[in-house]
Amino acid sequence: AGSGDTATTPDGPALDEHMAATPTLTDADKAAILELLGSMAPDIVEALINGEEPNGLSLAKLTQTFPEDWAEQRRQFGFATD
Repeated sequence: AGSGDTATTPDGPALDEHMAATPTLTDADKAAILELLGSMAPDIVEALINGEEPNGLSLAKLTQTFPEDWAEQRRQFGFATD
């Protein structure tokens, strides 16, 4: 977008406004996120990246202490298939 242009999302708000409202991540934040993702079951990480997380799953829930066992993670975060 050129100077003065505003890109809009399909929902209507200007992309620039959305980006301005998104907090900037520090290097420590990025490292913490990578550490968190590195401890999660790969299918959960893939679902999060693809925006396919279950309803009710929030960043607050993801940053709680969670089990190392991937099957338990799936149950806790709502990914369990059994």
